[in-house]
Amino acid sequence: PDKMAAPSGQNYYLALMFMSGVLFSLMGIFVKASTNAGVNAFELVLIRAIVQGGIAAVGMAYLGLQSWFGDASVRWWLVARGVFGGIAMCCYFVTIQLLPLGDGVVLATLYPAFTVVIARVVLKEFLTPIKITAVIICAGGAFMIAQPSFLFPKDVQAEKPSPYAWIGYITAVTGSICGAVVFVIIRRARSANTFQHIWAWACGSILSSVVLGNTVTKMSFPTRVQWVLIVPM
Repeated sequence: PDKMAAPSGQNYYLALMFMSGVLFSLMGIFVKASTNAGVNAFELVLIRAIVQGGIAAVGMAYLGLQSWFGDASVRWWLVARGVFGGIAMCCYFVTIQLLPLGDGVVLATLYPAFTVVIARVVLKEFLTPIKITAVIICAGGAFMIAQPSFLFPKDVQAEKPSPYAWIGYITAVTGSICGAVVFVIIRRARSANTFQHIWAWACGSILSSVVLGNTVTKMSFPTRVQWVLIVPM
């Protein structure tokens, strides 16, 4: 029997996407709290990648997968998935660190719009009015809920803006574009196992965070207090 057999039906996968979105949002809260406590954003990416890479390694070993980077037909797609995924995650964590949480979350949700456009060019998927409307509604709803400071300057901000906020806006857009590319790559490499996708992302994130964390910033081992905020992330 297939060890990775999953229930059929769209409701199951929609539920997984919903749970993923909720947990990803909670992760953003702990990322913000950790960076406010002095933890380097790239350190957080590295720790998260090591944990998820370990989970993926256990999963692939359990399934007895011979190649952890897939067969020849998808190998380079998985490598690209790891590279773009690592860059996207580094950009997201830096965005959360430098911008108010509402601003960062809003800008991070722009990737569906980029995904629709890139999928139209690369995958030749039809850009239907329903897709366009859905993207506009989702993006507009996110903006109205989060009320970012660059659209609602009169609101009282709970946190002071970073002097490097302009970098946060650049990383937010860059991360959204890279995230959109990742979704398109996943479609192209759909024959690869889920754990292989996670493993590729973990390898790319580890490489990106180590390089960036030791060039543009300086990494250090977290303190006990900082670990309390990192572990839930």
